[in-house]
Amino acid sequence: MLIPHILRQIFSVQSIAWTYRIRVILILLTVIGYVLSPLDILPESVLGFLGFFDDIFIILCAALYVIIVYREFLSHG
Repeated sequence: MLIPHILRQIFSVQSIAWTYRIRVILILLTVIGYVLSPLDILPESVLGFLGFFDDIFIILCAALYVIIVYREFLSHG
């Protein structure tokens, strides 16, 4: 019975700002982890400069997602 109560608090109007912040922090930490990880879709050690394209693509996708979510948050808040 504790989990539904916690979920109601997380998705209440008062905590939507905190939910947004947590989501953005998790996205940024995931992107940083991917960029620093030696495991890549296109490894830099094999492809040289071309290996940075997947990192740049992940960073741009995350930035676009954060911008879209932020604009949506501003329009509803």
